[in-house]
Amino acid sequence: MWGLNNLRTEKEYKSKKGKPIKPMDTLIGSKNLAEDLKEAVVIYKWVLAAFKYHQDSNFVDIFKKQVLRVGNMLDALDKSELPNLNYGSAKLRPYTSQDLKKEWDEFIKDHTTKVISDTTNWLIKWKKEFKAKKKDLIKLKGDKKTPKKDQDEAERFIKVIDKLLEAFKKKGKWTNPWDDKFDSGAISDSDSDADSSSGSDSGSESG
Repeated sequence: MWGLNNLRTEKEYKSKKGKPIKPMDTLIGSKNLAEDLKEAVVIYKWVLAAFKYHQDSNFVDIFKKQVLRVGNMLDALDKSELPNLNYGSAKLRPYTSQDLKKEWDEFIKDHTTKVISDTTNWLIKWKKEFKAKKKDLIKLKGDKKTPKKDQDEAERFIKVIDKLLEAFKKKGKWTNPWDDKFDSGAISDSDSDADSSSGSDSGSESG
């Protein structure tokens, strides 16, 4: 979650085992529904689940305590340990406070805002791609030239995408614990108005 920019959004790269890992656009655009599109759905569900997990009050409490613990340790180093450090015979300039706790607090606040923004934008971006893929699947399903097996597979993934889109609408808001004026709702989703009718063209909704 905190390294989302590396989550299959760029060109293919190799895993530790040397197997090519496909980025999201390749997975969603693939005609191999049973493997590639399924994998894209799983990745999206992972990120969506992590997004919701960060809203959990127990997680927020633990996270805040951990950040406070690190901040207090930096404060102790900055104001007690380092200024009184015995340098022996070395002629070094005395240490002066760098306001490390303040720097840490500001970093956490800004970085958390960035993570919330990046994650929300990632979910919005690929949600739109799944909606576009659904339209392609509807066409595939309705094409008389499409083999029955492929029609059934298309119908199955139409329902899967419907459920994914419904889950997106219910994802809630992720608020920055150090800036309660900022949450994921501040990120504009130009596609949000169209979501209410996202399933009307599938013919068989399963939300």
